Amino acid sequence: MMAAVMAVTMMMTAVACTDRGDVQVDTSRMTEVTEQATEDIVGIPNLFLTGETMEEAAGLAGFSMTVPGEVPGYEKSEIQVVEGELFQVFYVCGNEQVLIRKAAGSDDITGDYNDYSETDTAEANGSTVTLRGEDGMVKAASWQKDGYTYAIDAAEGLPAETVLKLVEETE
Repeated sequence: MMAAVMAVTMMMTAVACTDRGDVQVDTSRMTEVTEQATEDIVGIPNLFLTGETMEEAAGLAGFSMTVPGEVPGYEKSEIQVVEGELFQVFYVCGNEQVLIRKAAGSDDITGDYNDYSETDTAEANGSTVTLRGEDGMVKAASWQKDGYTYAIDAAEGLPAETVLKLVEETE
């Protein structure tokens, strides 16, 4: 990996310098080095599978999930699963998104590890829900029920009442 970074850096430096009339650079071997470095880079596989329907996604996930028909102001846009592990549904409004997740166990699956100035708990749907955010808006919520952990991630924030209503409608 370090070789790839070095090769690309050398190539960029050489390209930047070749426009100057006073510098001569032999770039013939750079292509060879860059191609080898690129072959050595191993990518991280995408584990997420997209489901066309909640039923199809449940078959892939190995468990079902019930989500709200709508999040006020947002449209349901995508259903994803990590086979046998995680189920998530995206709602979007322009560049903003709300994500609702479910997984077996009790780990934090919000995907939001920020330290927020406001943390509170509330009861909803028979569970204690942890609400985290700032300026009166909830950006991450999490709770456990019946052996599953759930999360709502709202990067732009939602009012607590809206989040708790979403919790009530999510199983």
